[in-house]
Amino acid sequence: APSAWSIFYYNTLIPLMLLPLGVFFAFKRSNHVDIFLIVFLLTIFYFTGSMIRIILLFAPVASLVAAYGLSNVLKIFGSFFDEKRVLSRKRKRQLKTTVGKFEIGLVYFIVGLMLFAQVSHAANIATNDLAYSQLSPGAQFHDWEESLTWMKTNLPGDTVVVSWWDYGYWLTPIANMTTVNDNATLNATRIGLTGMALTQTNELYSAKIFKQLKADYVLVYFGFLYSGLGGDEG
Repeated sequence: APSAWSIFYYNTLIPLMLLPLGVFFAFKRSNHVDIFLIVFLLTIFYFTGSMIRIILLFAPVASLVAAYGLSNVLKIFGSFFDEKRVLSRKRKRQLKTTVGKFEIGLVYFIVGLMLFAQVSHAANIATNDLAYSQLSPGAQFHDWEESLTWMKTNLPGDTVVVSWWDYGYWLTPIANMTTVNDNATLNATRIGLTGMALTQTNELYSAKIFKQLKADYVLVYFGFLYSGLGGDEG
């Protein structure tokens, strides 16, 4: 689905604000690495606007470009405390009349606040959104986190878990399980067999399909039929 601007802001926050600075300094230097970085950023930005999942590729390059822009700004202001000349002497004499220690300290203080805001935002996403499900209005249960942690600590590393493809990217990196389906699965037969097994009313028939898929365990997510929460029960 097309991505709203709020998605870009929510998933990147501070790096999104610093992107123009990074692009400016990269374009100003304009070596082959900078040109590649700018083209790659614009390409990923375009495709992320068309498909939200590509935000996984946009976020790293956005962070890289934003960090490059921020580092150049800090170098400029930091040069007033250092003997190294980032600016020309003439330009530095001109700026000395308007930029003092207070202004430089203020810039570094603002950057510190931005970094704190970014870390807090990332921590908030990790604790409130990543693999958590709301099983009752106004409350959150760590059911996904607890389930994935249990699998990681109690099941062998070569265990094969069958689930609907949405949860494949959680099972592999977090629970360290082998999955039959994930978000990149292109095998329509495998996805079809999984869907058929999960929707069958005949449990023996489902068991035969799971055995065919070489599954050791089956993961099923029950959302208690809450509207908008989802779940394998439909």
